[in-house]
Amino acid sequence: MKRKGRELPADKHQNVPEGAKWLSGQGEGTWFTVTKESGLSNHQFRVRRTSPHGNLDCDRIFELEDKSKVFDPTKEWDIAHVSHCAIVRVKQNDEIIVMKYIKEF
Repeated sequence: MKRKGRELPADKHQNVPEGAKWLSGQGEGTWFTVTKESGLSNHQFRVRRTSPHGNLDCDRIFELEDKSKVFDPTKEWDIAHVSHCAIVRVKQNDEIIVMKYIKEF
């Protein structure tokens, strides 16, 4: 049986940003948001991880590990395992793209 808040998305707390993607977890899952912010290079993105209870776990700038890859957060994407506040993996166009933490937002 799949449990809500673990394998299935938790009810979205009001503090979870619009467009956040659910990533299931062993204990609890978490919400990830990836956006393009002004002032960042083409290979840099703002990543926010929000707990199911609406607490902001991290708000950081990440950079594509492989700069030959292209990621567009305005197009369909999903979050992939293993992702956390140091490394984030996104899936877009059937390709896994890895981003690494470079600094706080």
